[in-house]
Amino acid sequence: RCNANDVEAAMHYRIDGFNFYMGTSQLSREYNHGKSLREVVKITSSLLQDVRRNHRYLLIRLSGEDTFRTPLEDIFRVYDANEDLVDRFGMPDTVGVAQPYVRNEDGVLSAFEVTSALHERYPRIPIEGHFQDDLGNALENAKAAIQAGAQFMDTTIIGGAERSGLPSMTGLAINLFEIDEELFVGYNKSLSYPLNMRFPATHISGDFSRC
Repeated sequence: RCNANDVEAAMHYRIDGFNFYMGTSQLSREYNHGKSLREVVKITSSLLQDVRRNHRYLLIRLSGEDTFRTPLEDIFRVYDANEDLVDRFGMPDTVGVAQPYVRNEDGVLSAFEVTSALHERYPRIPIEGHFQDDLGNALENAKAAIQAGAQFMDTTIIGGAERSGLPSMTGLAINLFEIDEELFVGYNKSLSYPLNMRFPATHISGDFSRC
């Protein structure tokens, strides 16, 4: 959260950085924190200026929570105000409703569209994706975002996380290998299978291409 008390509490531990987030979509602003977009800009920039001034060695990532249900111009307003204060920008699909390449019928932005827009507007700042799997699109969204220029992706072991989970770490790695073997340089592909099979009760492995 973009909360000064959280920062103060975290500094009692050996941390490497902060992942800040604040709701930017209309729904998130209305039902989460109740702040206007103008207030979101003010709160985030004020806090990040203070953190950057007092903790220069820490990595800072800022995410507009519910990015894909936020108009791009609103994301830009928040991110423009913090462009010089962050090491990464995040783009969380908080409720897991984005699709890889097209907007859905409710106007939710696609993974490829948002990543491309952020990558073009902030070419020096790495983009980090966070895709929930409520509609089963997390892995494909992650692939689309990486193809559009995302440099970091949140994953978990066998995709476990709150609600429907995140992309599987090994699943994404193997898919990237199929797209471009150069993306897999430095990783041991042979470890993917035993890592997935470590939790047989919660993971089904198989070839479903003929289903």
